[in-house]
Amino acid sequence: MQRTTRETTVYPIAIRELQVQRVEDLSPHMRRVVLGGPGLDDHERNGVAIPPFRSTGFDDDVKIIVPDPVTGLCPIPEPQPGGTVAWSEESVALARTYTVRSVDPETGEIAMDFVLHGTGLASGWARRVTPGESVYVAGPKASTAAPTDVDWMLLAGDDTALPAIARALEDLPRGTRVHAVVEVATAADRIELRSDADVSLTWAVRENGEDLVSAVQGIEWWPGEAFAWVAGEALGIKPLRRWLREERGVTREHTDISGYWRRRDVVSVADSPDVVDVGATGPSAEARLHELTELTPALVVRSAIALGVFSHVDDGAASVPELARALDLPEDSVQRLVRALRVYDLLSEDAEGRLGLTEMGVLLADPESRTVRSISRAATVRELALAGLDRALATGSAVPVDTAGRYWDERCAQDTALAEEADDHVAEEAWFTAPAIPAAVGLDGSATVVFAGPGCGVYADETMRRVPGLRAVLAGSETEVRRGLADVAAVRREHVATLVTPVPGDVPDGTDTLLLLDPFASLPGTEHADVLRRAVERARRVVVVSALVDHENPDEYDVEEDLRRLCLSGGEIPTRRRLSALAADAGAIVHDVSAVGWGVWAVELRPLTGTV
Repeated sequence: MQRTTRETTVYPIAIRELQVQRVEDLSPHMRRVVLGGPGLDDHERNGVAIPPFRSTGFDDDVKIIVPDPVTGLCPIPEPQPGGTVAWSEESVALARTYTVRSVDPETGEIAMDFVLHGTGLASGWARRVTPGESVYVAGPKASTAAPTDVDWMLLAGDDTALPAIARALEDLPRGTRVHAVVEVATAADRIELRSDADVSLTWAVRENGEDLVSAVQGIEWWPGEAFAWVAGEALGIKPLRRWLREERGVTREHTDISGYWRRRDVVSVADSPDVVDVGATGPSAEARLHELTELTPALVVRSAIALGVFSHVDDGAASVPELARALDLPEDSVQRLVRALRVYDLLSEDAEGRLGLTEMGVLLADPESRTVRSISRAATVRELALAGLDRALATGSAVPVDTAGRYWDERCAQDTALAEEADDHVAEEAWFTAPAIPAAVGLDGSATVVFAGPGCGVYADETMRRVPGLRAVLAGSETEVRRGLADVAAVRREHVATLVTPVPGDVPDGTDTLLLLDPFASLPGTEHADVLRRAVERARRVVVVSALVDHENPDEYDVEEDLRRLCLSGGEIPTRRRLSALAADAGAIVHDVSAVGWGVWAVELRPLTGTV
C-alpha cells in the first residue's frame, strides 16, 4: 500500500546560519520573520558541502534553533557527510519545527510565520528578534507536491497551519477545487488569502465559540475523490482522523493529518512570563517517550501497544473492568499492567477509577502513527534478538529470536502478521530515500532498471515517477517481489516485470542497470562477496544502495542496526573499508560513492577487468 500519492523529493538534511532581514506583523497574533544571507546558497560548513536551500512543497518544514532565552547559549548541531545532522540533547531542546511560508529566489529570502499567543520558545524569540540577528535553520529534509490524482482537496488547520494553507492556496493551479477551513483566535486574525484555485473558505473564530472540528464537519462534502490535509494541535484535530476515515471514506494514501503542536505546561522565567525557562520546563513528551524505550519500560510499553491498550482507552474503555473486557484478559492482570503504565506516565486514573491517556499516552493511541509502527511487534522481536548478541559476536552468525529456538526467517515464515509488519517497516523506510535515487544514481534516459531486494517496489515506483518511459524489473525472493508489486502504483504496474530469485545478484546476463537494495541486511556476511560477484559479472552497471557505518564518527542508529543484523541474519551495515574489501573479493572496485540522504549511499561497482 502506498503511504501517500503525493510525489516527494528528498534532500540531504543541512544546517544553515541565516540572518533576519525583516519582521512584519500580519495580524494581532501572527508575525512574519524574513530570513536571508549566504547560508541559503551552496557553501561548505566544517568540511561538509551544503547544497542551496530548496523548498517546493506547501507544507515543507524546517527546524529553527533559537538561543536559550535564559542563558543566551545556542548549541548548534553539525552536518554530517551522509546527509544527516548530529543533534545533541541541548540542540534538540532549543529546536522547534516551522513551515516555510515562502521562498523568493530573486531576493534570496525565505519567510516563516509565527503564532504569537501563550508562552513558547520560538514564538518568544519571534517577539524579541530584530533585523541583523543570526539564527540556525535545519532542513527541509523533503518537499512533497500537492496531490494530482484527486477531484478536490480539503485543507484544514488552526493558526499554526495557516502558513502552509496560505502557501498551498497560492501554489495550486487554476481549476483546482479546494475547501479551506482555518481556525483563528479572533476575527482580527483573519488574513487575506490569495489563490487562482476554486476555493471555498471557512473561518472558525475561537472568540466566537467556533472550532475547527465542527467547521470541517459542517462543510459541503463534494462528490468525487478527496484528499484531506489537516494540521493543528494534536488532541484538537484527533476526532477528524476517525471522521474522515469512517464517515467520509477518505483512504490512507489520500489523508495527511499532522499534530503540529501539543498543548503542554511550560515554566516561564519568574520576572518575564512570556519567556520560557527551557531547563525548568523539561523535555517534550516525545523526548520522554524515547527515554522509556529501554529494557523493562520498553517491553511493557510494546506489550501494551500489541494488546491495543491505548487504542481501547482512546475508544472509551474508561475503567480497568471495561479495559479487561475489551482486551479479553483477567481483570487482575489488567490492573497490574495499568499500574505500570501509570508509573510510566502513559495512563492516568482518577479517584473514581476512570482511566485516561496522558500526553505521552496520546502518542501511542493511533496504531497508524509512525511512533507506534516504529515500536510494533515486529520491531520488538527484532530488538529482542540482541539478547543473544554475545553468542552472535562469538560465532559471527544469527541467533534464535524466541524461546522456541526459532530464527528470524523461520519466525516470519510461520507468522504472516509479523512478516507483514516487518515488510511495512522496510517499505516505509525505503520511501524516505527512494525519491532521491534517480538523481543520485543518474537514471535519466535509462530504458530498464532491475531493482533487487527489500523495498524494491517503492524504489521502482518512485523512480518510474521521475524517469519517463522507464521499465522496471523487481527481483528478489517470492515475498519481496509480491510485496514490491503491491507497492507500485496501479497506473505503473503494466511497466513492471518480476524475477523471483533467492539471491539478489542472480539477474540475467547483460542486464543494463542493477540496483542492489540493502543486500547486506538479510544474508550472512559470508555470502556478501558472492552476491556482489554475481552482480558485477552479469550486469553492465551495478549500484549498491545501502547505509554505511562511519568508522571515525559512527551514527548511533547505524551501529545499533549493524548489531541487530548480526543477530537476525549474520548480516551487517558495512563501513566503506569493509565494502571496498567485499568488492575486491568479488573482483570489483568501488567506482563512485554518492550520498542519497538520510544516511544512505549509492555505491557504484565496476569489475576489475579492464579498469585503469
